[in-house]
Amino acid sequence: MPQTGKRRKRKAREIKQEIINFIESLDFPTTTEQIAKGVGVNWYAAKLYLGELMREGKVFHKRIGRQNQWWTEKVDEQRKKIRELEKVVKEKDEKIEKQSERIEKLEDKTEKQDEIIKNQDRRIRELESKLKKFEN
Repeated sequence: MPQTGKRRKRKAREIKQEIINFIESLDFPTTTEQIAKGVGVNWYAAKLYLGELMREGKVFHKRIGRQNQWWTEKVDEQRKKIRELEKVVKEKDEKIEKQSERIEKLEDKTEKQDEIIKNQDRRIRELESKLKKFEN
């Protein structure tokens, strides 16, 4: 009779791969505690597996205050892509700003030209009116 509710014992390599997958599913570094909860192991086991993965060069960490922050190269790659995208966005924002300034100048110029045309139309009507008076 199979036992229900009993968890299958995972091998170390499976747990390590689950840790890597968990870290890569995030786009930011994470703590040992968060990894332990996410993978379903206790904190001490997570710490041991993370130490092994760090020695293998598969994960990286930095101690911040009382916490170890863990990430993979994928997070570094994502950060690099984010920086590149931010640079592209900044450049496009600058282009948009320049185009907006040009549009404002053209609108000002158009308003002035519209005013000139109105004045010319008014002047033409005045002259036509005078011409009619003169002809009569």
